[in-house]
Amino acid sequence: MKDRYTSPFRLFLYLLSILVILFIAAYFLPPVLDPGFNFTLRIPQYSQLMNDLRREGLQSSQPVLLAKIEKDFSHFQPLHPEQVEEFFPGRPDTLKFEIPVIPYTDAGKLRASVFRIQYGSGFLQNLHHFFSKLSGLQNNRMVLRVLHYGDSQIEGDRITAELRNQMQNKFGGMGPGLISIVPPMRQHTSYRLNYSGNWNRYSFQPSELLHNRWGLLFSVARYTMPGELDESEPEASFSIQARAAGYASTRRFRRAVIFFGYHESPLYVELSINNKVLEADIFPPENNLKVMQYAWRDPVAGFTVKMKGRHSPDIYAIALDDSWGVAVDNIPLRGSSGLEFTQSDTAFLRKMFGECNTGLILLQFGVNVVPHIVSDYTYYEVSLRRQLQLLKKINPGVPVIVLGVSDMSMMADGVYRSYPNIELIRDAQKNAAFAAGCGFWDTYEAMGGENSMAAWAFADPPLAQKDFTHFSYQGSRLIGQMFWNALISEYENFENLKKQDTP
Repeated sequence: MKDRYTSPFRLFLYLLSILVILFIAAYFLPPVLDPGFNFTLRIPQYSQLMNDLRREGLQSSQPVLLAKIEKDFSHFQPLHPEQVEEFFPGRPDTLKFEIPVIPYTDAGKLRASVFRIQYGSGFLQNLHHFFSKLSGLQNNRMVLRVLHYGDSQIEGDRITAELRNQMQNKFGGMGPGLISIVPPMRQHTSYRLNYSGNWNRYSFQPSELLHNRWGLLFSVARYTMPGELDESEPEASFSIQARAAGYASTRRFRRAVIFFGYHESPLYVELSINNKVLEADIFPPENNLKVMQYAWRDPVAGFTVKMKGRHSPDIYAIALDDSWGVAVDNIPLRGSSGLEFTQSDTAFLRKMFGECNTGLILLQFGVNVVPHIVSDYTYYEVSLRRQLQLLKKINPGVPVIVLGVSDMSMMADGVYRSYPNIELIRDAQKNAAFAAGCGFWDTYEAMGGENSMAAWAFADPPLAQKDFTHFSYQGSRLIGQMFWNALISEYENFENLKKQDTP
């Protein structure tokens, strides 16, 4: 299966096998091998390895001393702060690190803060239109979608989960929203997927797909190869089951909608819960987008779908929602800079946006742009503006908000500092958003601005990972809360304006 991660157990077995091979080589092979070709191989001996291990054990049992800083290894990645000046006695070299002065991060204060959404002309009217739909969801009994696109910063439902929880608590709804049958990450906080059959994921990145109908998730799942009719009429199934993690409202749903199509042979589809078949249908060959919808009076925690046919349909997404309320979708596009919308089949993309009743679109990209340091990001600004203009064109009246690039740190002279181009990229994103009539939320400034990623990484508990690029679980929840504060602040202003207009 493509785009699936190796399990931890398999990785452990792989590493264990490497260690076993090394010890066997050390035990049986001579100290020096001369295979010719003007080079020799030196093999560590078994007795030497065992002596080194015993010596390590003896030294590690002695008290650890603090060393004076003498030698410069600043080109290496630093250790944790409490390890920077530690060494084992008897070792000839020590480490030198200038411990950076980390700005203090008060997570509680950030959680309660309101860092406002900025916007250009035309945006506020569209945002108020979205708020009007939100306030009428219970009466209209419909599902309104918020699509959160992003790069690896939002993978695994990070940031989105907190925003979804806040929005569903306020406006109603349940379920994780749109998901892929074969997601880019194996684990999700709220559900797990199990498979039988030859399921593969084909994404917007180079693949065997013969078209660019990527849909809203920019990927499709199939159980037969694209363009091939399998004579054996293969069968494949997938099961969705809630996990005991994440927010409770995400682990239940009352409605499942499967978006699929473009299959060249009849398709048998069967849905069951607890091994009891509830529905079974046969769909004729289709050259268009189709929608299967299942609904339950009481919330369910999972189901199984079995498909059978000579030619797999393209399966674009499954929506797991309540019968009404707000749905917030986590759509990570790993390796993306947010510039793929114009490369997709625009007509098909428009159709899926319409089928999903899209109310708000969020774009959170930038970490893949940062490592490419240049002095001028006009090229990125122009390309991003084209994406935003397309999204607005195919979603008339739907507000689009760009969540700007977050801070990222790099090692410079032994100190973690912000990349020098962060603010240039942030300004390019803001300019593109304003030029396209979209909103902009400055993630970088909301975090604390320059060098804030280091402060987040060294916070207690850590709010960012030690790659100084991605948020930790706690940090992603904090960013989600902070953006929610900004959004609900605008909603409260909208409500106040409505009261003033009421005679």
